[in-house]
Amino acid sequence: MTAEAMPRVVTVISDLLFSSKVTATGKALGIETRVVSTAEALVEALCNETVRLVIVDMGLPEAIARESLRAAATHPTQPATVAYFPHVESALAEAARQAGASIVLPRSRFSAELPDILTRFAGEPPRPEAIEGMR
Repeated sequence: MTAEAMPRVVTVISDLLFSSKVTATGKALGIETRVVSTAEALVEALCNETVRLVIVDMGLPEAIARESLRAAATHPTQPATVAYFPHVESALAEAARQAGASIVLPRSRFSAELPDILTRFAGEPPRPEAIEGMR
């Protein structure tokens, strides 16, 4: 894989339709994305690729979501992390924060702001002021 083809965004999402939306949005913006389904696959991507943003679906089994967020939060490259959750399961928001997510959003807001989120974080290392603006 060449440097230009390396994913800048890695998503840990189980919903095939929603992962397709994230990937298609990234493609439309010229941002490489990769979908993985396990924390182990995320760690492999973090170690072998240039990852600027990690997106985690808090609707995944708890162990996968938390391990994925912790892996990203503790990785030396420290990519920005966005976790989204179904609005009816607000306890997952706190779980995401405790696991180290930079930004935590209800799924509807994440979906509405997806193009902005991808462009803010995928092109360069995350800026603290960009993260603050999303909280």
